[in-house]
Amino acid sequence: MKHLTIEFFNEAFGDKEIPQEIKNVSMSICKDFNIGGICDPMYIANVIAYELGIGDGCGNFNSNSPDFSRLDYLAQRLSGAYKTCISDSNYDTLHLETLLNELNTQ
Repeated sequence: MKHLTIEFFNEAFGDKEIPQEIKNVSMSICKDFNIGGICDPMYIANVIAYELGIGDGCGNFNSNSPDFSRLDYLAQRLSGAYKTCISDSNYDTLHLETLLNELNTQ
């Protein structure tokens, strides 16, 4: 999507203190799957943080160690929430999982 610029993401994330790796993955998901609502990047960041145990899902993040055992469930949650953008195809599923696994390597 042409409008997914840094300005768009700055507006979407606002002034929240979001861990950079979560922001990066959220932005990649939005760009790669053509997800462009103004609330979507923050929603994705909140779901990621909640499922990894490093946030409450409401824009508040903590310094806990992430629990990466829930990455599969996290991928299912996001693909379910964005079913119109993330298909059930092996390509989309694997690509989403690859993006989320980047959190585990940082």
